Amino acid sequence: MPQGWKKDYIVSDGKRWIVETVFSSIKRMFGEYVYSVRLKNIIREMMLKASYMII
Repeated sequence: MPQGWKKDYIVSDGKRWIVETVFSSIKRMFGEYVYSVRLKNIIREMMLKASYMII
């Protein structure tokens, strides 16, 4: 491993809670699972779930 790798991870590790909060919120709103496999279909599935929540 190159020197300084710890320093890079320590700096970025402080922002992990933000990402975890976003993922938790998305899972709460849309459910635990996404059934689609392809990225295009995942986006469609999430848009469909979001449109159901608006209605």
